[in-house]
Amino acid sequence: MKSSGVARILGGLVLAAIMASLQVHSAEPQIDPDWHRYRVSLDFVDSDKRLIVAADREFVVPFNTPIYNTRRQAIAIANLQQGHKVWLYVDNTKPSHGLPEAKRIEQVK
Repeated sequence: MKSSGVARILGGLVLAAIMASLQVHSAEPQIDPDWHRYRVSLDFVDSDKRLIVAADREFVVPFNTPIYNTRRQAIAIANLQQGHKVWLYVDNTKPSHGLPEAKRIEQVK
């Protein structure tokens, strides 16, 4: 009877781990094949206005833009600094405000 209880507990833990991994995987937005990817150095970062300048172009960084450090951990835009090398995923279609939007930013070592 004890082994049945242990099996239930272990089964519940395994199920919880599977559900958690599915949530984490589904929470990370997929990279759209229409986005363009550039490896650039950041020339300027204004975290208050959510603007970055890279390769002599200005980009808006919307609030839902995923930003990752070199260990693939999510970070805030305030952690980006001038001179950081990043992979910049950009949607080149111009939104109504005229500046292209950064869709994903990944720091490079």
